[in-house]
Amino acid sequence: MFDTATRKLSRLKNKFFSGIFYLVGILLVLTCAGIICYQSFIYLYQGGWVSLPLRSLLKYTPYQFYSWVLDPTAWLGLHKVVYWTLNIPLSFSCFFIGYLFIKISDFMALFSDD
Repeated sequence: MFDTATRKLSRLKNKFFSGIFYLVGILLVLTCAGIICYQSFIYLYQGGWVSLPLRSLLKYTPYQFYSWVLDPTAWLGLHKVVYWTLNIPLSFSCFFIGYLFIKISDFMALFSDD
């Protein structure tokens, strides 16, 4: 009886977290659509495309990371990888991470089925 209750609770937990991951994934994909709509609106209004790379969010990171990205003194190889990653468009990264969250949700849902 205790084993059955534990399995049911585990399945319920998997369903809950699967739903949370799915919701976050959908919100990130919708954020991607919103970013593209914003960029399209600015393009139609001003006639120039506004690029929004991932590094535009850099100002919201801790100061040590922010200063290291701007002027690295150590870990130069890692800096190249991080800088390359930060040049990816924000809309693409939102879409890709949202898609990953949706797929993780699908994978978690496999374990919550009877």
